[in-house]
Amino acid sequence: MARTSTSAGMGIAVTVLGVVAFALFVTSVWLYGNWTGTKEELNNAEASMSEFVRSDERNRDDIRRVADLASQQNQSVVGYFNESYRNVMTRVTGSPADTPEQANERLMGAGVPETGSVLGALRDNANSISTLERRLADAEAARSTAEQDLLSERERVASIRGDFEAQLAAMTGQLEQYRQEVESYRNGINQTEAAMDQRLERVRNDAANNEARLASTVETLQRDLLTAQDTIGKLQAERSRDLLMPTDEYALVDGEVIGLSPADNAVYISLGRKNKIRLGMQFNVYTEPTAIQPNGDGTYAAGKGFIEVIRIEGESALCRILNELPGNPIIRGDVIANPIYDPSKTYTFLVYGNFDVNGDGRSTPLERADLRAQIVEWGGRVTDELSGEVDFLVLGDRPVLPPQPDASAPLEIQQEYIRLNRISRRYDELLDRASSIRLPVLNQNRLQTLLYGR
Repeated sequence: MARTSTSAGMGIAVTVLGVVAFALFVTSVWLYGNWTGTKEELNNAEASMSEFVRSDERNRDDIRRVADLASQQNQSVVGYFNESYRNVMTRVTGSPADTPEQANERLMGAGVPETGSVLGALRDNANSISTLERRLADAEAARSTAEQDLLSERERVASIRGDFEAQLAAMTGQLEQYRQEVESYRNGINQTEAAMDQRLERVRNDAANNEARLASTVETLQRDLLTAQDTIGKLQAERSRDLLMPTDEYALVDGEVIGLSPADNAVYISLGRKNKIRLGMQFNVYTEPTAIQPNGDGTYAAGKGFIEVIRIEGESALCRILNELPGNPIIRGDVIANPIYDPSKTYTFLVYGNFDVNGDGRSTPLERADLRAQIVEWGGRVTDELSGEVDFLVLGDRPVLPPQPDASAPLEIQQEYIRLNRISRRYDELLDRASSIRLPVLNQNRLQTLLYGR
């Protein structure tokens, strides 16, 4: 029984083992089939996953960080990337469906360099905007200042315009007053011209009458001159012998030597300012009047010496000795003579111009009267016309002629200019006439020398 039980147990065990072995075989076959399918699915999954992430990229740090971020938000890496991509596109281009190529084209169209970053471009734009805002603020401040300046300038211009209009109104009134005065002056000038024309016509008529009368007088005088010349010829023929008779020598004596000054090689003579002698006048010196005798040809013999006036006093004069005969010096009591000196002659002067007689440094026409009085006191004669009787022309300073006034100047100013112009022209005419006829022209200093010997 025991063997039977063992055999049965063995059989059961063998059967169980067989069943188990078969089960294991079936399981193994099933597992192998599942493993093969799983492996094929795994390979397919690996192939599908490689489209999104390759096996060599799975362990990269940046991929792992993205995976951690996706895991924290309970998303897959692809979902995290897709959502982030859409957010970025929305922020960058405004359209979540844009591709990177489209986004790059839009960025380049917006001025972002192809090699530059969006943030860099944004920072540059921000800086540019900030700079533009500062410039805009500066421009606004400048505009505000300019507006204030413009407002001030408008107020200033308005003030100037008001002042100008007031001045213009005043000048307009003054101009109207001037116009009325000019019109009045013009009427006066017209009346004066008419009166002067009438006067000129009368002068012309008088001149014509005088010319006719003078022509008749000249004709009469010419006839009388011919008669007188014939009579003179006859008288000269009859008295020719009397003309050769010498003049009494005492009549030729002009003065005498009254003093000596050996240290100065000079002598004093009895002629002075009252005798009308002049500086530089020369005299022959004779021992006595009888030595003044004419030669056969009518000329007088030379004296013992020759002197020249160098200083004139009231009744005497100092003369330097130009020469004297050796062994026969000039002494007190010698007589002097000058053939052309005539103390009885009255010199005629014409005085014109401005003079400074009182020595105040100002030449005026009023002081001309003082100079004329000095000439008369000296014994001369003064005339206002330049004729053949004039011996000296005395000219002072030329009268000052002011600028010619405008036609709108008052009549009094124009008449004063005409008067001064006439005086200046006469000054020039007298000087030219004296030069042409070789008439001596003296200034005030030379006249003082002639009158007073100084």
